[in-house]
Amino acid sequence: MASIIHNVLNPWSASKIPSLAGKVAVVTGGNEGIAAAFITELFKHDIAKVIIASNDTARHADAVKHFSKEVGTDVSSKVSLEPLLLPPENPC
Repeated sequence: MASIIHNVLNPWSASKIPSLAGKVAVVTGGNEGIAAAFITELFKHDIAKVIIASNDTARHADAVKHFSKEVGTDVSSKVSLEPLLLPPENPC
């Protein structure tokens, strides 16, 4: 009960994220949607590097431009694209 009251009185917000300097995040599906919004917040909190697991290099390039615009600085050196283990034409 105490934790419920605490959460109601102190709701979570992105402003509560501590500095992420020196940290690395691996995000799947980071090219769009909720994952892209999450990555934007990571950059706003000084993440050192984000690895996006994706098979779509064109969408990856668009995402990097989007993050740079949202954050207000070039983040291309902080983002790398790693291919997923399975090509999209070979689902599990």
